[in-house]
Amino acid sequence: MLMFACILLFLLPSLFRVLSQDFPINELIVGIDDWNRYARHAIDIKQHGLLIENVDGPYLIPAGFLYNYFVAGVFLLFGDYPAVVYVIQSMLLGISVVLTYFLFREKLKLKTGYALLLLLILFAFLDIYKNYTFRLFSENLAIFTITLFFFFVKKTLNTISCRWQVLVGLTLGASVLIRPNLLPFSLVFILIFHLPKIIRKEHFTRSFAFLISFVMILMMLPLRNYLAAGNLTLMPVDGTFMDYMHRINPISFTENPIEYLSVYFEKILYCFGYIPILNPDFHIRPHWFLMWAGFFYYLIHLIRFPRQRDALMGAFTLYVFAFYLTLILIAQISVYGHRMFIPGIFIVLGVSVIGYERALTLLKARLLK
Repeated sequence: MLMFACILLFLLPSLFRVLSQDFPINELIVGIDDWNRYARHAIDIKQHGLLIENVDGPYLIPAGFLYNYFVAGVFLLFGDYPAVVYVIQSMLLGISVVLTYFLFREKLKLKTGYALLLLLILFAFLDIYKNYTFRLFSENLAIFTITLFFFFVKKTLNTISCRWQVLVGLTLGASVLIRPNLLPFSLVFILIFHLPKIIRKEHFTRSFAFLISFVMILMMLPLRNYLAAGNLTLMPVDGTFMDYMHRINPISFTENPIEYLSVYFEKILYCFGYIPILNPDFHIRPHWFLMWAGFFYYLIHLIRFPRQRDALMGAFTLYVFAFYLTLILIAQISVYGHRMFIPGIFIVLGVSVIGYERALTLLKARLLK
């Protein structure tokens, strides 16, 4: 019932908008922005097959390789109507809100859980729906797949079935092909949550099932590149991690350490919500400052009370640090506003609300002494 209500909450305004506004495909496929390229790739897939023949050589841009097939699938089923993609993206946003609520509600009191649900809806409308749902951005799909990934991770903690591990691998692999900046997180996740089990031969079958499904999804891109261009390029990247770092920050640390560090300091402020520091076309997002305050309080609380750690919260924390650190180090995060943060906002918010609840609990305990 909650899932249905939340889907309707995002679906109804989307239907009103698409019925009152035109979204012609002929205009969308003209241009050099990401949404134009995704539309052209989707049309090419629909008309000529899976190899995206209008791309010469290995696939590079836009980075969301798998998102092309999502848009193409919608076009194939419903016709070349971008409005249908936007409506489906709004529904996926509603589903992501509810899945995130399900991820965190058992760790919260009943009223705090309801508060989290309301905050998720508010953040979804303010930060995602308003600015990005009616654009062809791969982040609109990534927020759904990464939320689904964590939903399946939670399931694996309560069962020894390999089925959930397969789903974890599939959703994580799909998320990486939708947003390649999730690759560092996926590698760290494997190193921490699966490699030790493989070495100790503890639940080896489950970890093996995860790895096989994860690699199987990732092989879609090199398979396309081999068939279309004769090479096995694994990711849609042009250079190494260090190459991207140098492009983002070409200043030499040894020659000018203050200016070098200031580049990353500005990007950190951007992540916290001070958007105008790098993109004056967008406003400050004060609710992000409050969100991050709760998140960091939660980390401090864990240091004080280490026995309250658990595997799922560890995965959330690992994801936030790996995701945002990757963006700070190698990404042009100011392009198109704050859209790169979409796959991370809900997880940060969930951890933040836990932090605020624990802070209020300790405060009440002190006042009652």
